[in-house]
Amino acid sequence: MCVSQQRPFLGVTLAPTAVLLGLLLSACVSMPFAPAAVVPTVHPLPYSAQIQVVEISSYPVQRGATLTTDPRTQNFAEQISSIPPLLQEQWKKTILDYVALRQTFRRISTTEQSDVTLALRVFFYVDPAVEDDFNYTYLAKAHANLIDPQTGRVVTHYTGFGKRFSPSARRSMEDAQTMLDPSLHSALLDQSLYSALNDLFDKIESDTQLASL
Repeated sequence: MCVSQQRPFLGVTLAPTAVLLGLLLSACVSMPFAPAAVVPTVHPLPYSAQIQVVEISSYPVQRGATLTTDPRTQNFAEQISSIPPLLQEQWKKTILDYVALRQTFRRISTTEQSDVTLALRVFFYVDPAVEDDFNYTYLAKAHANLIDPQTGRVVTHYTGFGKRFSPSARRSMEDAQTMLDPSLHSALLDQSLYSALNDLFDKIESDTQLASL
C-alpha cells in the first residue's frame, strides 16, 4: 500500500500516525496479498456480471475513529493515500480472482457487457492505538453498486465490512514501530479485505430481490 497523494495533517501530528504512514510507504515493496482460501458459494446467482474495480484507497484515521458510531469513517482521515497504478493493478487482480473463485455469478468479465454490472470500491481505514496500547485496528469497507447495463441505473447498493486487530502490548511511543512491521501490516490489510469481501458477497447472494431482475 503506497502513498501517492498527501495533504497536511489536521491538528497535532501524533507519533503513531507517523509510524503508520511509514508502514504504508514500506508496504510498496511487497505484494499486496497472500491470498486466503476462497470458499465457493452455495447460493450462486443466475446472471453473468461485468466486474469493475473502480477504486482502492487507504486512509490512516484519527485515534479511536473506528470505535465511533459515525458510519462515515472517512470524516476522521488524518492523511489520504492511494495506490499507484502498478500496485493498484495487483490489488485489482486479486479482487477479481476472489470474485472468480467465489462463483457468485454464472460468468464474469471485465470487458464484455453482461446481465449486470458490479462496480466495486474498497477503502481501508487504519486506526492507531487508543492511549498507549498500540493495538491498531484495520477496517476495510467494500462497496458494490449493482448496475443495469442497459440503462446505467444503480439497481441496489451493498457494503461489506471487515475488521482485524494488531497484537496488543504495553509499549512506549518509541517502540511503536516495532509493534507493526511491514509484513504484519500487509497481513492485516489482507485479512480485513477478505473479511469485507466475504461479508459483501454474503449480502449479495442472500438478497431475495435479485431473483426478480
